[in-house]
Amino acid sequence: MGFAFAGNILYFFLPWYTEVDLMYAYTVVIANLFFAVIMGFFVGMGKSRENKFVDSMTGLFGASFFHALYNFCFITNDMRLLLFFSIGSFVIVILLYY
Repeated sequence: MGFAFAGNILYFFLPWYTEVDLMYAYTVVIANLFFAVIMGFFVGMGKSRENKFVDSMTGLFGASFFHALYNFCFITNDMRLLLFFSIGSFVIVILLYY
């Protein structure tokens, strides 16, 4: 979360930012919070189960996949995919929380 915060500050000081970069800067901290919840859920599950390595790797790869998909939305400027991704991530985080 600290890196996301520091990276977000840099976006505002770069002179060549665009609207997409500004939207990325506003959403990246919240997105990283969602990715941390996904990873933390599986790592936490691994603490109480026998296969800690599998659960930890599931959390790592799950968070990495969602982060890569999030970045892909901005690289391709596909805001419709970003909307579906955001709603889907929010639903997954809520389901993991309860």
